[in-house]
Amino acid sequence: MASSPAYAKFHKLKTYPSAEDIAGMSLMSDTDTERLREKIIQEIQRLKLDIQRLVELTSPEALEDLDEVSRMDAIVSKSVHDASLGLARRRLGKLEYALKRIGSDPEFGYCAECGEKIPLVRLMSMPEALYCVECASGAAGERNGR
Repeated sequence: MASSPAYAKFHKLKTYPSAEDIAGMSLMSDTDTERLREKIIQEIQRLKLDIQRLVELTSPEALEDLDEVSRMDAIVSKSVHDASLGLARRRLGKLEYALKRIGSDPEFGYCAECGEKIPLVRLMSMPEALYCVECASGAAGERNGR
């Protein structure tokens, strides 16, 4: 299999697709669309379970009954779980939006910045992606002051 340095740079894959594979990645057949839809549904179900578990972990505890070290540990754990819960809820919203768009929005699968097709490989790994790798990398760089 021939490698593509640009593709490898962005996707950090251990095995690289051939040029023919890359050319066909952004074209979504009905089968690809259905596979992606199923992946989104599975991710939504998994995230809902994760959110349920995180809600339980972030529920208030009786901290008075704990010694100082245990209380500090509980506070730190709750902070971590609160952050994870926020991330999971945001991703769930994005996945639900992607699921709504996948069959009905003709712009689904196209970069919101440059308009190019988002490779199927990217959509399969991040179904909620609104940007191609290049535009997402540029936006992340701008947010980080690069």
